Amino acid sequence: MSDPIAMNDVKVQVGGQVYAIACEQDQEQRLKDLARVLDSRFEALRRENPGIVEKHLFVMTAILLCDDIDRLNQKLRARDAQASADEDVRQQELDEAKTREQAVFRALKARCERISRLAEALEKEGRY
Repeated sequence: MSDPIAMNDVKVQVGGQVYAIACEQDQEQRLKDLARVLDSRFEALRRENPGIVEKHLFVMTAILLCDDIDRLNQKLRARDAQASADEDVRQQELDEAKTREQAVFRALKARCERISRLAEALEKEGRY
């Protein structure tokens, strides 16, 4: 059986209201920072849309934050796809370089063998 996770209640303020949220002990500051981001977005929406019911402002804030997350995820997926394509190009270039290297090696080997045969022939004829 695993040990229970130590939890603390952290008070955060969003939209002028204080909420007690349970979180792991080492996540308190992160929770406070995230609550500040949420509150900032909420208050900006409240200023831009006076008269909208608070409950709707929370939903709008959540949707906008989800949109931010989705856009960031799309950018990450695009970068991952580009990195994968770049890796494919690098691998193809590496394969082509290996093929060229093997062709050069075979050509050099053939030249060395020809030189060796010529040297043997010259030696037999006494010219060497």
